[in-house]
Amino acid sequence: MSKLELFYPAKPYKITQAFGINNPSYLQFGFSQHNGIDFLIDADGMANAMCDGVVYEVGFNAGAGNYVRYKTNVPVEVEGRTAYVAFMYMHAEKALVKVGQQVTPMTPLIIADNTGFSTGPHTHISAYLIDSKNAKMALDPKSDHCFDFAKYYNGYHAVDSEKVMTILYGIVDLLKTWIKLSTPKP
Repeated sequence: MSKLELFYPAKPYKITQAFGINNPSYLQFGFSQHNGIDFLIDADGMANAMCDGVVYEVGFNAGAGNYVRYKTNVPVEVEGRTAYVAFMYMHAEKALVKVGQQVTPMTPLIIADNTGFSTGPHTHISAYLIDSKNAKMALDPKSDHCFDFAKYYNGYHAVDSEKVMTILYGIVDLLKTWIKLSTPKP
């Protein structure tokens, strides 16, 4: 089982509100703490997927505005459990993906905007654990059963993921060659 590892969703970006901030305005949605991370994204406004996955919902509601939900392709180790992880990107001008579409860290999901319950253009991203039927699993109800996914970043941006993977594959090939050369012949 692999552990959750995430790329940053945009380059450059600025965090405008962190996870877990107490705010009475969230009570209208049934929770009291900020249930995600708010990102102010650069001029093109595109927010990318943070890991491989599949889009399972694209829609609109009064709180999230235009949104996209995607989940990991397989269960991963996260928050001391093994589960699928779902991400919800909110307040979009428009979605750039369709339900059933496979995504990688380089896949643009939305263009950021100010739709729904929002005080300015940004992308709000929430992360939560789900089961195989996409039902949210219980975590802390104060944050709508979401978790702070910032601790799972690998330090690279989604747009750099291809470069990172090329370097990693090169290291693996180098190790395979070294093992082959250092293994005694019968």
